[in-house]
Amino acid sequence: MGDKQLHSQEALIENRAVFLSDFITLTYATHTQVLVASLPKGAVILGYCIEIVTAFDDSTSNHIDIGTVALPHDYVNDFDGDGAAGIYRGNINKRMAADTNVYCDYTPIGTGHTAGEARIGLIWSPWAAGVGV
Repeated sequence: MGDKQLHSQEALIENRAVFLSDFITLTYATHTQVLVASLPKGAVILGYCIEIVTAFDDSTSNHIDIGTVALPHDYVNDFDGDGAAGIYRGNINKRMAADTNVYCDYTPIGTGHTAGEARIGLIWSPWAAGVGV
């Protein structure tokens, strides 16, 4: 076994590892994009985790989006932030064509928001080129 097993494990980790980014926090007062993760070219975003700590209480709707600066809704569009407190997970399955900064933001549509907190993280893999999802 020895070296052969070690090399196989290294290849598995290098090409098939799955990571959860650090969680960032959005509140009802956050109205700018917040960096969630900086991903290398070829990485694949497999999904997201959103923990609603306190439901957002805007009078109309409460959207949480995940994307890039240029396309802020590209990966998650209009996640419902006024849902019940809990942890939610969804799929994205998007390969990064270049080094990419991924952001999230909270967009209140109405007025009168006074509460709301969510924690957001990405599930991603630094898969090698040529490995599809």
